[in-house]
Amino acid sequence: MLDEVVQRLDLLHKNGYTRPGKWNLAQACEHLRDWILFMLDGYPKTPLWMSPMVWAIRVTVGKSILRKIIRSGKMSEGGPTMSQTVHPAQGLDDADSLKRFKETIARFKLHAGGYHPSPLFARLSAEEGLALQLVHCAHHIGFLAPKF
Repeated sequence: MLDEVVQRLDLLHKNGYTRPGKWNLAQACEHLRDWILFMLDGYPKTPLWMSPMVWAIRVTVGKSILRKIIRSGKMSEGGPTMSQTVHPAQGLDDADSLKRFKETIARFKLHAGGYHPSPLFARLSAEEGLALQLVHCAHHIGFLAPKF
């Protein structure tokens, strides 16, 4: 399944794409890479002012939101994300970012241990972690339209 994500990104890079969304291929790859690495290496500390809200979501509706995302295969458009995972296009190269993304995917596929707990969803099983990443990848790749 992750191989299909990589194949799709390779095709977009090779054949070209248009951007109906805000980000180019490099920005999408860097953003997706960040979120995969958070699962493997740990999430950034939640800003103090957001901590109560994030905690409340995690202990009340976090798991149900996760199940809905995985079941539907969709994430809401225009939802908030951490500013450090939004990369400016200037200075990024599609080929370099795609290479880094592929390296991260390879590492994710080899990972045998548990994941760091998500600030919103708490601890994820291997199946939940993979499913969430696949939905997230599909969400962002869906904003890149292939040229034919």
